Amino acid sequence: MESGGLDDVLAKQAQERLDKRGKLVSNCLRKFILSWSASKQHEIEEVKTAALEYKAKVEAITLANKTRKKKKKIPKPKKFKRKINKLEVEAWATLFSAMDELISKAKAISLDDIYRGYQFLSPTERTRLARIQRTANKKVLPKNLNVIQMNMRECLFAATAAHTFTDNRALEAKSLGPMAMRDRGATCGEIIGEGFKEGDCLRLGFSKDEVSTASMDIGRLRAAGLTAADLVHAGVVSDAPEDYVTLRKAGYSALDLVRSHIDNPWSLRTAGYSWGELSEIGFSAVTLAMAGFAPPAKQPVDLLAVSTLPLLRQDPNRLPMSYLGTSSPRFQDVEIPGLAGGGGSTANHSASRFGARSSGVLQSSTANLRTSSTVPKGVVINGGGEG
Repeated sequence: MESGGLDDVLAKQAQERLDKRGKLVSNCLRKFILSWSASKQHEIEEVKTAALEYKAKVEAITLANKTRKKKKKIPKPKKFKRKINKLEVEAWATLFSAMDELISKAKAISLDDIYRGYQFLSPTERTRLARIQRTANKKVLPKNLNVIQMNMRECLFAATAAHTFTDNRALEAKSLGPMAMRDRGATCGEIIGEGFKEGDCLRLGFSKDEVSTASMDIGRLRAAGLTAADLVHAGVVSDAPEDYVTLRKAGYSALDLVRSHIDNPWSLRTAGYSWGELSEIGFSAVTLAMAGFAPPAKQPVDLLAVSTLPLLRQDPNRLPMSYLGTSSPRFQDVEIPGLAGGGGSTANHSASRFGARSSGVLQSSTANLRTSSTVPKGVVINGGGEG
């Protein structure tokens, strides 16, 4: 029993040492991927700079030709010739020198650890490394390599080929369509990974949870017809108000969330939906105020445009008078009997609206308003003339 436990401990320690050596290789490969990507980005920026310079030159010649009698010809753009990227050559040289130092001088790793180091790379990093090696040629690879470096180069390419090789008959049938892939045993994630849509997987019979878990792209899942409740049930979006922002950015409206039983106005406010959007789908002003929304009069100006339409339908008196001007309900409701043949029903409505004020008080206040010099030109009160 004790010998078995000791063997397990020794095997675990040996595996830890191998993993440590493999991580040294993976760190070197990650640094190489970053440096190679930086060299390519530098090359792209040079091409963009040349294109901008040519565009500016053409614009300058075109502008000058408007005032010249003898027009100057616009030069043709220079053909792009791909030069040897020095930064790319340096990235390869740095990789081989760093690996040679670990193998020859530090004795930290061996050639066998190169294959082991690939296991600590993510699938994305393996794919990028395979693409980098496909574009490598004798112009960018280091020259005058010693024996160890030559063996190292062969091990790198062999490890890449071993990790990218697949013996999956289902993936070989991608040219026949998603149905053939499913019949040969391909999973939902493999079908989506080959470029097919989430809606195709749903039509093939995969469940909504399988499609949601395989894709994780909320915008594409929404296009496939999945509701917000389906995404929450599948675990793509957690049932938390902060994560509802992701649903809103993916294009789900407030009505979509309410239909998915996410009808807490506080959660919808946290997700970024405005007062107007929630009022439009049936939330009352009192409910929204209790959920933390500020009254429209205290909201920023950019939110008033969204909030105007539903508030005009439900409770227009909550809108600020300065926003509506003379079309405000508060301004139009003050109609005085006796002026322009006013009726008693309007007077009763005004009296009930303003409490204990009598019609005489209203009449005198309107008379003062009519004779006041502060009434803007063009404002009409009770069908009278202009002020």
